[in-house]
Amino acid sequence: MVFAHIFGSGFVADAFFVAFRIPNLLRKLFAEGSLTAAFVPVFSDYLVQKGKKEAFQLSNRVLSCLLIVLVFVTLLGILLSPLIVKISAYGFTSVPDKFNLTVILTRIMFPYIL
Repeated sequence: MVFAHIFGSGFVADAFFVAFRIPNLLRKLFAEGSLTAAFVPVFSDYLVQKGKKEAFQLSNRVLSCLLIVLVFVTLLGILLSPLIVKISAYGFTSVPDKFNLTVILTRIMFPYIL
């Protein structure tokens, strides 16, 4: 209700929802989804079998690699925002203001995955 009151049901709300969709999906995948489900058991095994030092070295390596990948994906997403919006909301191309706003919002929201 608050969102509808602030943004209404016009093209601004549409632009926000489309722009938020891809970064949110990537965040769920990397931070809250399969990566977490895969990492926690491995980290626990390392902690029990190899000790605290080895487990934290593993987590440092994984998080460092993840950060590098996410920075790359974020930069790629920001650069390719017009293409991403064309693919995910093709109908927006017929309304230039709506398309441009969606591209801007997508670029603003992409760092959310970090």
